[in-house]
Amino acid sequence: MTEIPDDQRVDNNEEQEDHNTLVAEQISNSVDFYVGNDDIPYAAWRMGSKRVMWPVESPIFMHHIQTTYRRHRGRIPSQFATKSIYGWLENEAMAVGKSIIPMVRIKQSSNGLWYNMCDEQWRAIRLDGDGWEIVDRIPSNIPLIRANNAQKYVTPDPSGDINLLRKHIGGDQLSDTNWALIVGFLLSSMREEKEYPILSISGVQGSGKTTISNLLLSLIDPHHDTAATFPQSEEDIAVAARSRHVLAYDNLSGLKKDMSDSLCKLATGLTVMKRALYTKHGLNQYTVTRPLILNGIPDIVEKGDLARRVMAIYLDDSPFKDPKTIKNIIQNFEKDKAKILGGIFNVLVHCYRNHENVNLGETSGFKSVAEWVEGGAEALGWEKGYFLDVYNNNRIASATNVIDVDPFAKALIEVISEKKMFEGTYDEFIQMCYTVKNYNRKIFPPNVKWLLDNLRRLKPALKQYDIRILGLDKGEGRVWRTTCKRRFRKFRIEMVD
Repeated sequence: MTEIPDDQRVDNNEEQEDHNTLVAEQISNSVDFYVGNDDIPYAAWRMGSKRVMWPVESPIFMHHIQTTYRRHRGRIPSQFATKSIYGWLENEAMAVGKSIIPMVRIKQSSNGLWYNMCDEQWRAIRLDGDGWEIVDRIPSNIPLIRANNAQKYVTPDPSGDINLLRKHIGGDQLSDTNWALIVGFLLSSMREEKEYPILSISGVQGSGKTTISNLLLSLIDPHHDTAATFPQSEEDIAVAARSRHVLAYDNLSGLKKDMSDSLCKLATGLTVMKRALYTKHGLNQYTVTRPLILNGIPDIVEKGDLARRVMAIYLDDSPFKDPKTIKNIIQNFEKDKAKILGGIFNVLVHCYRNHENVNLGETSGFKSVAEWVEGGAEALGWEKGYFLDVYNNNRIASATNVIDVDPFAKALIEVISEKKMFEGTYDEFIQMCYTVKNYNRKIFPPNVKWLLDNLRRLKPALKQYDIRILGLDKGEGRVWRTTCKRRFRKFRIEMVD
């Protein structure tokens, strides 16, 4: 074996580094760099006749590096060369990239809503109050990225009808109320907003919960994957939301309090903070907001905060008239999918045009959701205010369920219904409850802090029973923090006529 002299070995390394730098500079000059609100760098470049946008760390961008190197050098790069060029470009992206809030499916701009079709041609759908159209390319100012396993939209049929969906998820056996809530969820999910609804589907085994979830998911944000099992942590939810517009979780038996709180935050903005990789003091912070589909046999909404955000439907029995295999249901659905999607976009045009002019009364849910759906009432053949009534009644039912699963709340209602009013301290309240009925002591919060926290949590739900709670705070909203003062703090609970 002939040994390479040290000076020649140095020259080869320098030559290799020069080539790597040239390739990196060539790629950098033809690529637009961006940095998302999650501190992930993105690159947009021409691929054939289309402009594509992917994370810098994606396999597609790595392939772009390798093909550019091959055109420049006439051979594929070594692993060292690929890492060297990638590291140079990643640093360049973080240094000069424009700040964006990337979305995988839907993006709001000054001239309307944009929907990423995720097809081979990189087409998009642009929608505003005058109509919708399919465009051949996504503009450079619309940061729509593509998830690795995203499935394309079928080409929507302009003559479509959203009501075709109903026959595939139950037809007449699906109640009008459940149908209105499903339509409301579809429409309010297909916009970029700071608050999204949560659709909760519960029912007996074999009632079609999973099938309905997957059909709705395939219309809003189709992927090769279907509804997933529930994640283990809040960070897992946020990571999944980076590559999904809708998160769907299947066959839940219940929700722990911390995960229920995480889902509440996801509907209005889940912020994750963690130490940046390979740093001691760097902070990586980002916020995601997404629509959510949950399904399970029991009613999984047991917390007041979650109940306010949920559109809850219950299926007593299978909504499908004739027993069919899932394969047949999906096959029939796929035949009408283009018309259904076109019908959805037709209604969304009315929602976009009218939602700012909708005047609502009081709503116990998200006002922006009710306004958006009510904007499409005419196109849906609904009377004005119909969806708002369904939505508010559903919130009341969800609040009632929160009471039904809480022994303390049920006891509180029984006591106040008989006494009509209470004013006093924690000890006096507990003593009064025992005079009404010999309740199990475990029902009641063991100390004054837990009692006041529970009363604050139940306060919105108790309004449905005409029960008002006063005196929880020390004037101007300042909460009593000191234990000794709090124990002797008087509060008032009364039944309002």
